[in-house]
Amino acid sequence: MMKKTIGSIILLLFISFIFFGYKVNAASTWKYVWNNTTITIPVGESFDKYMDMPVATLYRDGYPLNDANITYNTEGDWLYYSKNVDTTHCGVYKVWYKCFDNKYIPGTCTGYKCLVTFYVKDLEAPNLEILEDEVSIKRGSTYDFKNNVSYSDNYSSLVTLDFSSSFDPNILGTYKVNVKATDEGGNVTTKSFNVNVYDDSVPIIECSKEGGDIYIPVGEEYNIKEFFKATDLFDGDISGRLEFPSIDYKVVGVFPYEVTVTNSSGKKASFNATVHIVDNMEPVINLTEESIILDYKIDIDNFDFKKYISKIDDNQGIDYNNLKIKTDLKNEVGNYKVWYEYTDGVYVVNNVLDVSLISHESPKMTIESVVLDIDSSPDLYQYVSITDESDKNVYDTLYIDDSNVIYEKEGIYYANAYCINSSGLSTEKRMKIVVKGNDVFSEANKGFSITAIVLAFMVVGLLIFIISYILITRKDKFSEKKNDLNI
Repeated sequence: MMKKTIGSIILLLFISFIFFGYKVNAASTWKYVWNNTTITIPVGESFDKYMDMPVATLYRDGYPLNDANITYNTEGDWLYYSKNVDTTHCGVYKVWYKCFDNKYIPGTCTGYKCLVTFYVKDLEAPNLEILEDEVSIKRGSTYDFKNNVSYSDNYSSLVTLDFSSSFDPNILGTYKVNVKATDEGGNVTTKSFNVNVYDDSVPIIECSKEGGDIYIPVGEEYNIKEFFKATDLFDGDISGRLEFPSIDYKVVGVFPYEVTVTNSSGKKASFNATVHIVDNMEPVINLTEESIILDYKIDIDNFDFKKYISKIDDNQGIDYNNLKIKTDLKNEVGNYKVWYEYTDGVYVVNNVLDVSLISHESPKMTIESVVLDIDSSPDLYQYVSITDESDKNVYDTLYIDDSNVIYEKEGIYYANAYCINSSGLSTEKRMKIVVKGNDVFSEANKGFSITAIVLAFMVVGLLIFIISYILITRKDKFSEKKNDLNI
């Protein structure tokens, strides 16, 4: 019985609470306010990440009830459903959202439903690749910029390419090309690359003179330009751009002559011609002497033979670098030549100087003593030696004049020895020749001579003794007389 009473009381309280709450709700103003009713979804993303973004706040009498327990429903008998949202295709999708409060239970008050708009968009820019950062093309040719790019898009293959550049295929230079790729969603990618316009063709220069040899008389000026013509594959006749080096028409010689031209692309061509300034006068080498005499010991390698040139006559300036001097000289007495050769570029002329190399030192002669027996036939030349640095054959000139020598008679005689070297310097000396008798006669004479010498010494000694004795005797007598006088 007690349990029935308690149950009745609880049921009564629940009914009263519901009745009281209805009275309260009926007396208040309720509404829902929605946020995030416009949402952008990147194409390809899952809808699940975005479907919970729209939210509603319950207001009672203008005050938000943040603790309300709200649930949402996107399905039902409405025109737009969440199941119709396709995030794989760009587009605009609408979904009816309905909200219910499980705490205050205001019912279907104002704003309990909202039409939420989902924009599925392509937010990713297209992929743009440059194949070559630097592209080179020949001047005058065509070039499609699209050949240097590749592109792709995450959503659609419909990508628009725009190129901007001051590119001119007929003008050399480096051009920057800007590329803009735009997809269906309006997303843009920009990049750039360079195009180099080059020209490897060179002009052609022609000369009307065969072999490019141009002959001009000395002192006369010619219009050399009339002999040349220049053409270019792209520029046509560019003879007016030819460049000519200057030349001195007063100088005889053969001169390299390079004519050049440059086309509009900066390519340069050249033609190597030869200008002959013709000379009609041979040079003349004038020497101060026709022949000279020098010491054979001169330093041949460093001797200045140029000083014997008085001058070189020619109708143009003299260049001593074109003078050659050759000799056949050796450091030996003899006759030689010095050859002078000079060229003015056209003529080659020569002159010769005769050179005599001599010695200034006479031969040196040495003679040994000559002692001969009577009636001998001596070779006097074996007693003579001769030295001469300048003449190795000077001994061959030795001559001995012994006409005053009597080889059959004992005595002392003199002969004359004479020689002369190749420089004309001579030496002469006397040669003493002693002719002696036979051996017996000589021994007797030798003994007699010794005896005579001994006797001579004895006589002289005796005379000295006698004179000394007389002097001493007289001195004693003089002393005695002096003493007597003193007494």
